[in-house]
Amino acid sequence: MSSLPSTSHLYEWIGKGKLYRNVPDYVAEAVMAEVTLSASDLQVLLSKVTGCTIEELVEHPLPKQSATTTLFTPESRFSNAVPNTSLSDLLKRGDWTIPAAPTTEKLCGHVRQAIFDGHKSLKLWETTGDVYVPLKVLSLWQYLRTASNTQRAWKAARYWVSLISVDASLKTRVQAMFYGFLSTGHLNAMLFRIRERVSRDPQLSQAVLVSSVDVTSCLMHTTSAYPEHAQMETKAIGQRLARNPNKHLLATVAYSHLNHWAAMCVDTRETHIRILWGDSLGQKQPKALAKGIKHWIKYHLPSRGYSFTTELPHGEQGDGVSCGVVTLNTLKHLLFQDPLWTNESRHQLRITEFCDVFDSTFPPPALPPPPPIPSNTPTPPSHEKDDCPPQPTLPLKRSIHPFFNST
Repeated sequence: MSSLPSTSHLYEWIGKGKLYRNVPDYVAEAVMAEVTLSASDLQVLLSKVTGCTIEELVEHPLPKQSATTTLFTPESRFSNAVPNTSLSDLLKRGDWTIPAAPTTEKLCGHVRQAIFDGHKSLKLWETTGDVYVPLKVLSLWQYLRTASNTQRAWKAARYWVSLISVDASLKTRVQAMFYGFLSTGHLNAMLFRIRERVSRDPQLSQAVLVSSVDVTSCLMHTTSAYPEHAQMETKAIGQRLARNPNKHLLATVAYSHLNHWAAMCVDTRETHIRILWGDSLGQKQPKALAKGIKHWIKYHLPSRGYSFTTELPHGEQGDGVSCGVVTLNTLKHLLFQDPLWTNESRHQLRITEFCDVFDSTFPPPALPPPPPIPSNTPTPPSHEKDDCPPQPTLPLKRSIHPFFNST
């Protein structure tokens, strides 16, 4: 993670009666630095939570979440007082709860103006005595809520599985393991399993980039202002494409339409870039995603032509809950020649995905993108060497971030 911007830029803005409106980017970045915990900060504060295994997360005690939202004006919670309780000391106390999401969102919406008004801390409302904590507590609460939601989901999953008898039918087991729409966290976990499978293939490991869903989510909101405010993984992959043109195949998953996933590949191995789309319901890419890809390619590969195609082979979905599994199967068919999803195989493939994730380990969040593709020919790729050597295969470890977040 890059270092946070300096807050020295804020002196001419704080306590000057200014409103937080249309501020320069360097000011916005400095304000965000005042309320954002870095990865190293989280590692120090929550060493037993960041990077823990699923089993460790399920057993680890976390602060309770508040189930109620109190009526208050956001500015009433901020104070000019210097913090008298550090975040590490706050975590040792037992007289507070993680605020409900609407409460945190309301505070986050006002914190930028609060900083401009000269406020230095946030006064807690549940604790005994006057407790003032750093403004970065907002970042801590957001992370703890994600961890708490994830913990609750895995506890429920463990309980459901414990109720299933050994001779239960395959369909019953699948339904017990949440037979419904797969979340971003589910898809990211399964995509990282595909990446791990790619890393074990001597040819594919030199050939294929597998990104998280975060990349397509970022592209969905990308404008001509790119790369400002773009997600790090999106920029890193774009830079790799620019350094090694005509050598890459990016495989990932995109949010297609309401509660629906689709497979997407960006093939730069030919002079003309192809964006391959595979939607199990036959729908086209969202216009916002197509526009975002346009800006992304224009920035990183400005001289290349491109086109969208729906030629990615995929199974035909016949229910309302299998799009995630069909999408993953579409990528596996393309990369590993796995049989395409069918209505007859849907239960088997779903439970296979679940077991593959639950019984395996994962790369750490800092795992870099795989090395670029060494060939512009269709699979299987050649043995041509690339100027960027392969990354070593790291020990894989299950983690609640970014694979099992609750968003």
